[in-house]
Amino acid sequence: MAPVYFLLHVPKTAGKSIQHHLIARCAPGVFWRPRGASDLSLALGRPYRSEDMPPPDRLGAVAGHFLGRSLEHYFPGRDIRRVVLLRDPVGLQVSLYNFRMIRALARGRGTYSFDLHLAALPRDFVTHYLLSRWLEISWPRLFAMPDTRKYALVNDALRQFWFVGAYTECDRVMAAIADDLGVPPVAPRVNRTAVLRDKVGWRALTADDLTAPQRRAIEAQHPIDLAVWRSWRGAGFNPAAVTPAPLPPARAGFRAHEIARPAYEITRLARRRWG
Repeated sequence: MAPVYFLLHVPKTAGKSIQHHLIARCAPGVFWRPRGASDLSLALGRPYRSEDMPPPDRLGAVAGHFLGRSLEHYFPGRDIRRVVLLRDPVGLQVSLYNFRMIRALARGRGTYSFDLHLAALPRDFVTHYLLSRWLEISWPRLFAMPDTRKYALVNDALRQFWFVGAYTECDRVMAAIADDLGVPPVAPRVNRTAVLRDKVGWRALTADDLTAPQRRAIEAQHPIDLAVWRSWRGAGFNPAAVTPAPLPPARAGFRAHEIARPAYEITRLARRRWG
């Protein structure tokens, strides 16, 4: 029986290039991108909607931001090959900020500072993304969970993936899965953000534009993400062989930040709506 690929797309890790290639070149019913559930369902640990899923026995790849591992029960007896690409916290946050500002301008909305962008996001953005979406852990449970447990859960999950690597390895992934999906092995780059950037006149922030305190702040706010990146970026096709780096001593702040974060989100919303 043919394998089925689960391509979990962490934001700003080149997943769009793979997905658009599969949408354009896969035979009907071979590729599916689940839609996201409501914000409440996501907070309670149910990230996707499955009512529009094609017949599972025909599917060869499932991809997107809204993949939970409970989807695997639709594929009994299939070899499930899980794929995820990662990115360093500084590069990811800079890219995510540019994307959100360009999208806001394209929609006629206002922008806000990079510091507000950081303040309005959860600490350890990628870690909580993996825990809440892939592992389908509710936000109340994550709020109470210690960092060491979060890191252990993410490491245990990544060991069960078929491929884990840096976002720059998009071509390597595509070449490995192309034959099974009946598509060309090279995915054309999709960078709609760059096209929109030129239209709206946004001067993109770069990592070199950040001050030393901003860089330190990102690493201090995302210590688990940094440990995950350093441990797993070179795993490739052998994640089971990875020995994760020790997590730095825990720093207080996650719960306090989550309690304060709604105020930053409201400020962000106001800046977006009224500039």
